[in-house]
Amino acid sequence: MDGNVISLSWDWRHHSNYEVSPDFSGGVRTNILCLDERGYDLSVASSEALLSKVIERLDWQHFVMCLH
Repeated sequence: MDGNVISLSWDWRHHSNYEVSPDFSGGVRTNILCLDERGYDLSVASSEALLSKVIERLDWQHFVMCLH
């Protein structure tokens, strides 16, 4: 595979009403390094908070439901 590869993963829950939702209690697992506006590394907690917001905007639930 050429180029850069990123990894972003999280846990999710399958509810009895056939919906899925993210479960960030185990954190976000990634190789992405988030930076602040000055170019400094964000803390793990700040990075997880930022990436959690990104995940919530992704349309991933459909793909999970196709697995069932």
